[in-house]
Amino acid sequence: MRFHESVFVSIVVAFVGCGGKANDAPVPPAPSGPVTEPAASYAATAAASALAHCSDPHGSIDAYDSVGALSTKLVGAWLRCPAERPSQYDHRGDENVGIALTSTGAMRILGRAADGSIVQGHGLDAEATYAIHPPETAEYNNISYFIVAKYANGGSGGFYAKFEAGPRKLRADMGVQPDWFVPLDP
Repeated sequence: MRFHESVFVSIVVAFVGCGGKANDAPVPPAPSGPVTEPAASYAATAAASALAHCSDPHGSIDAYDSVGALSTKLVGAWLRCPAERPSQYDHRGDENVGIALTSTGAMRILGRAADGSIVQGHGLDAEATYAIHPPETAEYNNISYFIVAKYANGGSGGFYAKFEAGPRKLRADMGVQPDWFVPLDP
């Protein structure tokens, strides 16, 4: 079992143990507002500009109240901020620096090319589909929805998503420790 798969199993156990139901059907993303689809690649300068916001003070909570609102916030390219503590992804280096999520449910791992640009990965370990897994009795409390990814290699993973505004940030809580992401698209 790969590391991200074992983390996913732990999260599902925690999720079910906290009142979620394992049979709650995941739903495809359905943005309720305009979104910017992720580009195939981003210049190194765009990545540096985005990462500069990692050290900005935390902003106000940017809550969502539906699958559509969550989808609208989630779609785009996100770069992982350097972790204050070692992250579960640190061992992957330049091949896993973020994620790109589309409005149609496609997910790609973002990698850093030799020239510093950010590119969408390809292949079994970098391509996935995702869906949003709302509990049957969702309370719209910004942690009720779980994003489930199914990788082309047969593995799976997932996270709870929380957002901040001013500056815009995504907190992906995967059960071990949260990772913070900043958008590559304004």
